[in-house]
Amino acid sequence: MKLVYVSIMVLLFISALSSSDRLYMEFGPDFGVIKKAYYDGKDIHDLFKESEEKYCIDFGGKVGYVLKDNKFILTCQYNHTTINFKIKNDEVFWLNNRVFHYIAPGITFYPNKRVQVSTSIGRSFGKGNAEYEDYSYGEKLRYHISGNMGFDISAAYDLKLKHQHGILLGIRYFTSNHEFGAYDLDVHTLSLFLKFRYIGVYK
Repeated sequence: MKLVYVSIMVLLFISALSSSDRLYMEFGPDFGVIKKAYYDGKDIHDLFKESEEKYCIDFGGKVGYVLKDNKFILTCQYNHTTINFKIKNDEVFWLNNRVFHYIAPGITFYPNKRVQVSTSIGRSFGKGNAEYEDYSYGEKLRYHISGNMGFDISAAYDLKLKHQHGILLGIRYFTSNHEFGAYDLDVHTLSLFLKFRYIGVYK
């Protein structure tokens, strides 16, 4: 599945390069908070006596092809996201600092020259293993995190700089699902972003 999304990105990039006035690119950081986290379909606040959502830091980018109407852009994006949250009860303490990779095809829409709306659905990959310490037995248990589906939607204000260049100021909602041991881990984040963008079609 990774190969499928990477192939789509490469094809879009090649198509856009073949007609430079149709090329679209954006990249930059997101900074936000974890709004909700679910383990086995249950809110971690209900499962643990203490649960503290912290932050998420993301760096991502998109490459795309501008359609003929100049309002819709077919995109493929990659995001590298680090999340951190802590959960605790009488027996278990788990400090999570995990990295997720998100690759997805999507679409970007400009209803006017200043407003951008984007969405995508794709694959979110967990990286490595997660450990937690069981106080009852005095040992650490390790579970592998594997990938599953991801989805995001964002809205931004386009600060046009000069010709094809601009800065995007916006807000992004992102949710991802991961297989964590025998259960699913669902994470929902909300973040603000600042991205540089290039669009071949002068807007």
